Amino acid sequence: MLLLALSLLGLSAPPEGTADPFEASLGEMTFSQGSFFGFGQIGDYLSLTSDSLPSRTQLHFFVLGYGLAYPNAPAGGTGYTSFVGINPAVGLKLPARWGFWEFDAGLGTAEEYYPGTLPVSEFGVYLQGEVNIDQGLGGGDLDLFANYLGFAEYLFTQATYLYPVGPQSSHDWHFFAGPEAMFQGNSYYGAIQGGVAFATEWSPIHSILLLETGVIQQSESGTGGVFGPDGNAGWYQGVSWIFRY
Repeated sequence: MLLLALSLLGLSAPPEGTADPFEASLGEMTFSQGSFFGFGQIGDYLSLTSDSLPSRTQLHFFVLGYGLAYPNAPAGGTGYTSFVGINPAVGLKLPARWGFWEFDAGLGTAEEYYPGTLPVSEFGVYLQGEVNIDQGLGGGDLDLFANYLGFAEYLFTQATYLYPVGPQSSHDWHFFAGPEAMFQGNSYYGAIQGGVAFATEWSPIHSILLLETGVIQQSESGTGGVFGPDGNAGWYQGVSWIFRY
């Protein structure tokens, strides 16, 4: 469940006429199994001009901060394992006829806190990619997102389809809704999630509020898969705010 909510950044488009938007975001996600994830990110885009690059190519640089806590204690005890980390990264966003795609790379860091032990510092590669398709899909927007945290060998993927809903006559308010699906894990943990997302965009302050909820099937044993004998089901809910100017 590390870095679960980062794909929300792909849902927000910069204001009309803004070539190089500044971005900021905050979010959290809570799970019925007792886990919690929160994040904050700031970054910026810079337009690149080169004969070897497509027009409207942008350099994207950002810093992501995150925290994760989940129940993990010896038999009969209580306690949480938690991670607190900062990931600086840089990449390219390239336009396409159908939308855009982006690839970013940087450093993944974290302080790990286990019950009854001293903190452990971790360092590794951080990779992130996104494909956004906003043409030819019935008027909706499909966002495909993935990231990888090297020190944990942790892969997260998400697909979200948002379609305009409700009254669209106002230039200030826009509403979107649609399904989402996620897969994530490493050799010790795996999870499959499915649910719905609802977003509202308020143009005067260039921001999007996004709400998510759904079900999760997970396994923490690393054997048998998420639907094996050690798997368990639950629910999740999340809220995020994205600002681009």
